[in-house]
Parts: sequence; C-alpha cells; structure tokens
Amino acid sequence: PGIIAIIIMIVGAMLTSLVIAREYENGTMETIRSLPIRAGEFLIGKAIPYFAIALIDVLIAVLMGQVLFGVVMKASFALMILASSLYILVALTLGLLISSVTKSQMVANQTAVLITYLPSLLLSNFVFPIVNMPAFLQGVTWLVPATYYIDILSGIYLRNLGLAELWPPLAILAGIFALLAILNVIVLKREGL
Repeated sequence: PGIIAIIIMIVGAMLTSLVIAREYENGTMETIRSLPIRAGEFLIGKAIPYFAIALIDVLIAVLMGQVLFGVVMKASFALMILASSLYILVALTLGLLISSVTKSQMVANQTAVLITYLPSLLLSNFVFPIVNMPAFLQGVTWLVPATYYIDILSGIYLRNLGLAELWPPLAILAGIFALLAILNVIVLKREGL
C-alpha cells in the first residue's frame, strides 16, 4: 500500500511544481495577472487535471495490487478514496507552492524531489521504520504528509480500521492541506494575482 503514496507524490507534487513556473518562464504570467480571476480560481484551474490523473493512478495501483499481488483491502474502499483525495490535494498544493515560489522549472523540479519525493520515500515509514531512526529524524517524519497517508493505508489494507480510528491522521492531512492552500493564495496575491 505504501507505493500508492509515492506514486501520488510523484504525480501530484513533482508535476504541479512545474505548472506555475512554466507560466513565469514563458512570460505568460503577466497576461494571467490581467485576467479577472482570483488566486484561488487560478490554483484550482491548475490543480484539477493533476487531481484527476493522480486519482486514476490510485485506482490503477489498487487494481494492480489486487490482480497481480493479491493485496486485498480489508476496510472501506470509500474511506481509501477519501484519504487518497485528501493526500492528493496535499501533494498538489505543495507542488503548486513550490512552483509559485521558485519561478523556474529546473529549480522547481529539483526542489520538489528534495522536499516531496525523497522524504516520502525515506522518512514516511515506507522504506525505513520510524522507530529505528535517530530521534531528530523521528521528529522530522511528523512533517512528512506521506507518514500519515501510509498510516491510513496500513489501517485500511492491513488492520480493517474505519473512520473512528483513522480520523487523527485524516485531520492532520486536512490541516496540512488548509495551511498549504492559504500559503499558495498569499504567495500569488503578493505576485499581483
């Protein structure tokens, strides 16, 4: 189940980290600033296609896990879709924030790898158990959204947990999404959008 978190982070954060930076590099950001749209509408418009792609990737990963490896979900499929949608939103807003701040596709791509992909792979309880990490890294793992998503997927796939048991990591992901969305709007408003 943990590989789903890595797939979403690649599609969500790494691809969206190039979206707004491309507008700056092509010089089309000035045209966008002159349009009668708000920062939130601009961000939603940029995120919708990548949300759909990431959700399709999740469904393909679930199907492949069942067909090829016999990994069957023990809990609710709807809860998994809810958690996945929330995690996708976190990944998208993080990628869009990176894109807004860096303004260069090359820098945005490298930053996205360092901030999203590598921590999701190494510091999320996917490859290395958190309990075996040094105390400092254990503290850093609580800043990695994949930590919470992998915990949710483990509960859904392996322990047959429901919303009553999984609401704390879901609430944390919702909080991270809200914080990143607010930061995105603030950054774009400072840019004149």
